[in-house]
Amino acid sequence: MTDWAKTCIKMYVIPDTHIQRLRAVVGYYDCLGISLDRKRELLSTLILKWNEIEVKNKLTRWIDKDNEEMCDWLWNYLLKEKSVCNDICIRNIREKYFAIMGFLNAWGSVPAGPSGRFKNTGNHIEDKETFLIRMHKTWMQKKYREKLKMNELKLSQSTLKKLAFIHQQTKVRPEEYIANYIDGVYKKLI
Repeated sequence: MTDWAKTCIKMYVIPDTHIQRLRAVVGYYDCLGISLDRKRELLSTLILKWNEIEVKNKLTRWIDKDNEEMCDWLWNYLLKEKSVCNDICIRNIREKYFAIMGFLNAWGSVPAGPSGRFKNTGNHIEDKETFLIRMHKTWMQKKYREKLKMNELKLSQSTLKKLAFIHQQTKVRPEEYIANYIDGVYKKLI
């Protein structure tokens, strides 16, 4: 068996590190059995095509490659929507970000159906722009709800009545009164 044939057989193993992925890509091009000049030409063409479809627009500008919570959520969202396969081994946030963006970038190169829309493997047909808008709105709703939970203070009915009475007598809003009380206790503690 030739070296390039052995390399081609190894490519069927799913790489789980950056180095293994790099070797798989290089191995693939080595398996093509074409001249070095032809390989360079092919790679240049692929780079040009990638740059044409790369998503760099207002619909993905909000995705923060350094926000681990966001990248985890986005990846899980794509998995839940059955938009990506779950057999990809992702080792860190950087790889997860590139997998997300790779999916979104490649979406434009997937042949569309007769309606010109991309059929995702879920239960609905949706175009890329609609999907990205929905994904962004869902993320923003999640963050909004988290913020509400952080600002939410659970008080009993009797305490709420007492706060209303204090407000009526002093004209100090309940949130101001609570903030002032907390500030006072905090100053005593430090």
